[in-house]
Amino acid sequence: MSENSIDSICEFLLHAGTDFRIYDVGRGIQPIPSQTFLQLENGEFPTPSPRQQQGWYALVFWQAAHAVNLNASRQYIWFLRLPVDEQSKIVNAARTHFLRTIVDALQQDPSMEKGLPDNPYIFTPAETLRAQLTAKVKADLNQLSQQDSIKTFAYINAPGTVDWRNISMQEVHYAVYQLTDNSKVFKNLEQNWSQLAPAFLNVLLCALENIPLPDETEQFFIQQIKQSQNAEMQTRLLLALHNPNTSINVSALLALLLSDPRSSTLSLLSVIAGRYGTSLSPALLSLFFQRCHELDESENADGEIIKGFYEDLVRLPAIRPHVLQLIR
Repeated sequence: MSENSIDSICEFLLHAGTDFRIYDVGRGIQPIPSQTFLQLENGEFPTPSPRQQQGWYALVFWQAAHAVNLNASRQYIWFLRLPVDEQSKIVNAARTHFLRTIVDALQQDPSMEKGLPDNPYIFTPAETLRAQLTAKVKADLNQLSQQDSIKTFAYINAPGTVDWRNISMQEVHYAVYQLTDNSKVFKNLEQNWSQLAPAFLNVLLCALENIPLPDETEQFFIQQIKQSQNAEMQTRLLLALHNPNTSINVSALLALLLSDPRSSTLSLLSVIAGRYGTSLSPALLSLFFQRCHELDESENADGEIIKGFYEDLVRLPAIRPHVLQLIR
């Protein structure tokens, strides 16, 4: 494989004889069609969800020869961060450098037994992100089985009969992808909420991010946020409410939280910016930066907090004009 013949990451994966899927993992997990990613690579339009001035992606691939039996094939995952410019378009030179690094390594070690060479683009994700992505991929490839969810559902349905410590983080992430809107598990989650171990709830709420919730469960989580005095639990519940389409009820919750100066905690503002940034209206953006300013003053941060959030949110194409207008 010659580096001169490879012009894109998608082309590289095809030339390598793989089937693949690509996900945006910057602010949640969203699948990206290969043609769309190719256009992103070529700078035809900006990355929709950059984070820390980079596009965050997961490349999942397996040998095409095993396509008929995906369960028999080994899937590989590369977590990739590519720098973006001021317009949030992928920096072409960085993409080219990454490709050259990989192609050169393959020429030296075709089997890649030594793994990927050190480079500034591949990164090791947080354990939660890896668990979320692994479950999402398995669900998308129809590789989940009832066995993956038995212990999780059993504990939610009857907390007194199952030791939650025997349930792994990955099992919880697998289980949420087997929930349906009318599942009795959601109802039992609400009924048994106070009996579930806080450590288990923390994992479950992280796993529920990106999973559409039934209206009743969404309302239950919103009420828990309003009633809770635990800031950490509030942020985890807010993460669990996140999915690609922010509902009217969640938008109203964001307005309520941002209207209250007491909600000016760094963790809560970080979740709002990191997961709901593109959903913030000009009015909510104004409230958001007002809370940032108050936090800056109370923490004697000398403007660093508001600066950090500005640099993050101004990279989001959907709200960039509004952010620029507010700062001006």
